[in-house]
Amino acid sequence: MGNTVTLGECLTRIARDLNEPDNTFPLGSWSREEMIGYLNRAESEWIQLTGIMVQDTTVNLAPGHGIRIERPDGMNDIIRISFNGKNLERQTAELFDLEDRDWRKHTSGQPKMWHEDRLPWQYIELNKIPPQGGVLRFLGDMRFEPYADDDNALMHVDDYWEMYLRWRVLALALSKESEDRDNSRGKYAYERFNIGVRLARYIMRGIDHAEPL
Repeated sequence: MGNTVTLGECLTRIARDLNEPDNTFPLGSWSREEMIGYLNRAESEWIQLTGIMVQDTTVNLAPGHGIRIERPDGMNDIIRISFNGKNLERQTAELFDLEDRDWRKHTSGQPKMWHEDRLPWQYIELNKIPPQGGVLRFLGDMRFEPYADDDNALMHVDDYWEMYLRWRVLALALSKESEDRDNSRGKYAYERFNIGVRLARYIMRGIDHAEPL
């Protein structure tokens, strides 16, 4: 189906569900800016929970490259990394230290592990790297620029998933402490969002992995 729903259309549908006259949300307890913030949060949760928007990126490391690697542009959570076709094990910096306190001085060789904690967000580190470099392959959830206030901007997700983002926005809006708070409707909306998550996971990973971890 593709991405043809605009931000303005999505917000108008949300406004209708909240009995607002238009997508400026003039009557209730919410602002348009707040709703765009909820939508950004909903999309981030959707991508992380479903794994439906996966980025596959190959990075060529030149000879003499250091063990610190920059995360590929547009990648959020990393699912898997391989080096020259062999999968690397995700570890923590603490376990690296326990195995070899001076591991950063002993980095020449074939990597077997990687970590991302105790580092600036945009980096990972390998435990070793051969002097001749090699090829890293990243699989990870995509990361989009947050929606700005532009009615004509296209939604990032395909049209058939857009409704589930709206359910999550409704759940967030209706759980806000305000005179328009409605816990029962908010709970129902969140349940509908989770139905979409399970459906997307089923399509991507099969029925055994449909339930979110």
